Amino acid sequence: SEDLILTEAAFLRDNFPTVRWIQLDDGYATMNNHGAHGLGVPYEGEEGVDCQKFPNGLRHYTDKLRELGMRPAIWIGGFCPKPSKIFQEHPEWFIDYSYRTPSTSPLDVSQQEARRYMEYAADVLIREYGFDGVKHDFWSYAFEDSHSLYKNKDRSGYEYRRWWLTALRNRLPKDGYLQTGCDLVEANPFLGEFFTNYRYGIDIIPVA
Repeated sequence: SEDLILTEAAFLRDNFPTVRWIQLDDGYATMNNHGAHGLGVPYEGEEGVDCQKFPNGLRHYTDKLRELGMRPAIWIGGFCPKPSKIFQEHPEWFIDYSYRTPSTSPLDVSQQEARRYMEYAADVLIREYGFDGVKHDFWSYAFEDSHSLYKNKDRSGYEYRRWWLTALRNRLPKDGYLQTGCDLVEANPFLGEFFTNYRYGIDIIPVA
């Protein structure tokens, strides 16, 4: 929640002066209980963000974080759960990925309408909400699957991958960061061009 994160951020500022970033991970979306969600949140507008956790919205949260001297980053996922509003209203924008994930799907980047929406989502998440860093999780499936999944066959997945990572990087400040999850970037010049760092390994789960 906003209150908890801001309390922790103030503690970090006062006790760990080398810490500069606070990354908001998965859990801010109202559809979070249906699986990893991120790119579909802007489609839902204000209803997409959990108002119990962030009652004043995510822009208010990032502004408050900056007042504490910290920089905000956000987690986004490349999948959208099938019960989500964007999937229910535009199932044609999505790849049928049920052979691996029956309850969630990635957007079909070969379709112009899906790409337009992805750029809009990036504008909302980064520019409107004010995040300077992005951890992009569950993102590579739409670009690197060995099956022929795209509706349109005019470009390769790698070409579309370059389009999307360029779109994200261009929206971030020059000193912002783009981090990959669920993919290994080390020693890959095609991905290292865009990503600042990578996360490879299990998540750390606190135990009460």
